[in-house]
Amino acid sequence: MTNPLYARIGKHGQRSEKRVAKAIKARQTPGSGAFRGHKGDMAKGRYLAEAKATVHNSMGVKLAWLDKITQEAISKGCVPLLTVSFVNGSGESKANGDWIMMPLSHFNELNEENS
Repeated sequence: MTNPLYARIGKHGQRSEKRVAKAIKARQTPGSGAFRGHKGDMAKGRYLAEAKATVHNSMGVKLAWLDKITQEAISKGCVPLLTVSFVNGSGESKANGDWIMMPLSHFNELNEENS
């Protein structure tokens, strides 16, 4: 039986989210943020991430996704991330298919620290 909380994202999305969380050593959020107090799809240290995956060769990024993860991250004192994965039907990444987006301000902070 399929968990109804995951039915909306599809098998490739579930598998990709789990794979990405493992790859970045993040903790997956129970129910992918569907429960009160459990925000985002995964967390690692000071980062809170929303995960998106597609079996297609392109994907539009919605400002609403970025707004949502930003508000959730701010409420937890975290930096928001959006993971984007281009996957096959089993959720495995296509070549160069995994990406992480972060706010420009945080990217600049990271580069100032490393200068």
